Amino acid sequence: MSHIRDYTRLLEEPGEHGAEARENLGVAREKNGQTAHAAAEYRRFLDDYGQTEAAARVRQRLNGLVTASAAPRERLRTDETAARAWDIQTGISQYYRRDLNRFDEDQPEITTLSALFTDLDLSVSRSGTGVDWRGRVAVNHLHDLIGEEEGGPGDRQRVSYAYLDLTGVQDDWSLRFGRQTLNNWGVLGRFDGAHATYDWAPERRVHVMTGFPVESTRSSVETHRQFIGAAVDFDRLIGEWTVSPFITQQTIDGIPDRQAVGVDVRYFDERRSLTSMLDYDVDYGELNTALVFGTWRLQNRVTLTALFDQRSSPVLTTRNALIGQPVSTIDELLLVWTEEEIRQIARERTSDGRTLTLGVAAPLAERWQVNADVTLTEIGDSVASAGVAAMPGTGMQTYYSASFVGSALFGASDVSIFNVRAGQSDEFTSSQITWDVRLPVGRKLRLNPRLKVGVWESPTTGRRRETITPSLRLLLNPSRRYRLELEVGNDNFTRTDRSGVQEATGRFVNVGYRADF
Repeated sequence: MSHIRDYTRLLEEPGEHGAEARENLGVAREKNGQTAHAAAEYRRFLDDYGQTEAAARVRQRLNGLVTASAAPRERLRTDETAARAWDIQTGISQYYRRDLNRFDEDQPEITTLSALFTDLDLSVSRSGTGVDWRGRVAVNHLHDLIGEEEGGPGDRQRVSYAYLDLTGVQDDWSLRFGRQTLNNWGVLGRFDGAHATYDWAPERRVHVMTGFPVESTRSSVETHRQFIGAAVDFDRLIGEWTVSPFITQQTIDGIPDRQAVGVDVRYFDERRSLTSMLDYDVDYGELNTALVFGTWRLQNRVTLTALFDQRSSPVLTTRNALIGQPVSTIDELLLVWTEEEIRQIARERTSDGRTLTLGVAAPLAERWQVNADVTLTEIGDSVASAGVAAMPGTGMQTYYSASFVGSALFGASDVSIFNVRAGQSDEFTSSQITWDVRLPVGRKLRLNPRLKVGVWESPTTGRRRETITPSLRLLLNPSRRYRLELEVGNDNFTRTDRSGVQEATGRFVNVGYRADF
């Protein structure tokens, strides 16, 4: 139970560890036999972090958990039960952020950001006698207190999610329509549209997806690009193997944008999991993605992970022809080039990328956990054409990372995270050390001092950047539903090149609240 408490505390703290803590909390609950709670944590992870590399791993864990523990669906419900089945969950947060920067020691300090961020996440669900439904809206508003005329970003609104789920109680079907996110079955992330599923046989499921890709959450529905796709899940086709072939077709301004076929293959048992995906564009005759990710949990609680990812960067679509162009639509390009020429330009704007990651996670002692990995990554060159210069490749880059997570080092409930990261290539070397401590003061107040030190250096250009960022966060939880936060910090930069040394400083304050009810 100690790991459940530790990861729950991490989730109470805003910061960059939310995704890792959410996933680990689900794993901890699963190991503790709390399957319903584990499934809920995995679903929340996929809603919030569905576009991360870990999403495939979490989705596989959820699929295995649901398959292993699913009970027969309740076919009939009384009207009295349905009348009591309303559930409304609301999360709202507001934070004021102010950044002050001095870009050179001889220049005055200026305000580069003064804004109020408001986030609202509303979910409403109801269990009925014939149909269960759930709606979710997640929106963000940035209110700029400087003003665009004074150099501020201006007011901005974002809609991350806005969808309605319908699920048949007595029939094995579901429908989600609205703004949503998928990262499998050939769908490339967020879109405005519909996703329907139907279980046509035990452990056999068909998916149909259609809609308009979302290029920015700041935009409303944009209809110049549209897609339609289909997939079939063959759960436990052979043993614990699940196979999902898919096909998708996408157009932009009336001409082909993407026509792909592929397959997702997944394996899951108590100790091992494997997720793989192949995506091939039959129209361009190019491989878009070949991905394999696996985990293996050994009996000594050591977990090994491996990832190989080869893909087009960005994903090959006709839209890539717009990169670097002074126009914003394919229709405008068609005034100058033919469709076949535009397709060739799209190929030339697209590079090949490869990533290999090997990792290990293991307990060092009763209070310590270590996570270490090495990543090799490379993105190739693009080709100069149509008035756009070639983008040089990155060359092979190697990154090493190790995190040490300790609990109850200073008391009964503290958590300490020490992270070391280093990178190197022919063009640069980098290193970064982060120390993050969460210290309880009584039952409702937590202190979170943090220190980040980084160095980046290019031996070919003689440039060097040094950063030191200390910060302190205070987190007050007057109740389980409310959280108050104050964070202050400093950014200290030193830039060195052949022209000399430049010192820059920054200060920031972030204050606000979050309420869940």
